[in-house]
Amino acid sequence: GLEIKENTLSWDAVDCADHCYYRVFASIEKNFIPSLENQIASTVAEEIPIENADLYYKVLSVDNSGNV
Repeated sequence: GLEIKENTLSWDAVDCADHCYYRVFASIEKNFIPSLENQIASTVAEEIPIENADLYYKVLSVDNSGNV
């Protein structure tokens, strides 16, 4: 569940023992494929500030081995 409120993108925390951090992606296209070119952040938090609420966002969990 992604949510944008007051220039902040937030999401539900991952409840997994192997979870390490999140990768955040954005695009002008709705059905985009996450890639290094559209990655906007890496974070351990469940929210980040954003400048453009009109973009489409995806958040992926990364485990301790680097797997998405």
